[in-house]
Amino acid sequence: LLTALYLLPLIPNLLGSLDDSLRDLVESNRATEESKHKLISFMAFLCHEIRNPLFAITSSASFLGDTDLSEEQQIGVGSIFDSSLLMLRLVNDVLDLSKIDAGKLELEERDFDLRRLLENLETNMRMQVAQKHGTAVVLGFDVKE
Repeated sequence: LLTALYLLPLIPNLLGSLDDSLRDLVESNRATEESKHKLISFMAFLCHEIRNPLFAITSSASFLGDTDLSEEQQIGVGSIFDSSLLMLRLVNDVLDLSKIDAGKLELEERDFDLRRLLENLETNMRMQVAQKHGTAVVLGFDVKE
């Protein structure tokens, strides 16, 4: 009982310290959220700037792919085209993050050609491995229709 009486005058100080700590925590959380929003806005701005040149690369590669090219050139142009599409998807994903952050994301369902996706993946990986290691890679996949 004597210890409890001794601690009684300390309670206002402890409550004040707890209140200060909670206020600091709330302020820190607000600053973190504000920094996150600024970073996402900056990334969205950069992606908008990157997207236009990527459209030009994609359309140029598509146009070039429709010309008379050797098989090796066709593979290279196809890789440029597919890689630019991949970059566009990444840019669009970052833009989607900014929409999520703003509460404006709308989801959509799309069909896609799994066989073509896997063939493009194999082509890109084969070229990357050959450039980096000088070896060949072959991926096997079996897609049911």
